[in-house]
Amino acid sequence: MGPKIAWRRVVVLTLASLAGNAVAATPGNSSGNPSATLPPPLVAEGFAAQRVGVGLLRWFGLEIYEAALWTPDGTFSGAYSEEPVAFTLSYRRSFSRDRLIDITGTAWGELALATDEQRQRWSRELAKIWVDVRKGSNMTTLVLPSGETRFYNADRLLG
Repeated sequence: MGPKIAWRRVVVLTLASLAGNAVAATPGNSSGNPSATLPPPLVAEGFAAQRVGVGLLRWFGLEIYEAALWTPDGTFSGAYSEEPVAFTLSYRRSFSRDRLIDITGTAWGELALATDEQRQRWSRELAKIWVDVRKGSNMTTLVLPSGETRFYNADRLLG
């Protein structure tokens, strides 16, 4: 497995683990919720996608976020797919950038996807581009077949 494919696998598996606790998952598109559409900056770049499914993460009864997975044809064939994949989290609570990075680092550790040194390096890179989120905001991750990963909020490409 080459470095680009390895990174793609890390990102997709991390996103899957974050969504793994989501409940009430439903396939397809629907309206009336924030994850029913992609962020405008991503659409403006020409990424056309259909929602594969959506789920709500609850922790001790508290709603944390709604997660949605997007692909060009509305199906997901796994971490080794050669199609772009987007993953949107619509937050139901506010989190600092640092807390989001801590949570993500924990997920990487639980998945044993990288060494401690790699996880620390990735966390430093995320700290340069991620932002605090508030209730009602979203963050979308786009993973391209090349392994390139882009992060968006509702307003702009973060990095």
